[in-house]
Amino acid sequence: MPRFVILLHRPAPNSNEPPHYDFMLEVTTEGVLATWRWNAIPTDSEDFTGVSLEAHRLEYLEYEGEISGNRGSVERKVQGSYSPEIKSELTEWTIRLSSSMMAGDLHAQRVSESEWKFQFTAN
Repeated sequence: MPRFVILLHRPAPNSNEPPHYDFMLEVTTEGVLATWRWNAIPTDSEDFTGVSLEAHRLEYLEYEGEISGNRGSVERKVQGSYSPEIKSELTEWTIRLSSSMMAGDLHAQRVSESEWKFQFTAN
């Protein structure tokens, strides 16, 4: 099964960017992590928005620590697997997340070029 991770991204001290979460889904057919920026880790039945980011390298499934180029650091908060696998070009999907810290259905719908609406329903 493909994997997912939620990383807490703490930007460098000289950045104007606030801390946020990077939600990443392994897209095995493309060899990348589809990535969205979230303000918080979702709770049950909460609608929230996220911003799509450029695809990230698969290494971030396991990586924690400083990010090159003085872009801050990342800390893994949640990791697990999901099904069924998605494709990056989809504009709406529902997946089942499976993790000891977060299990349930995540629905996503693209609402603009980079903005997405999400809803998480815990099992």
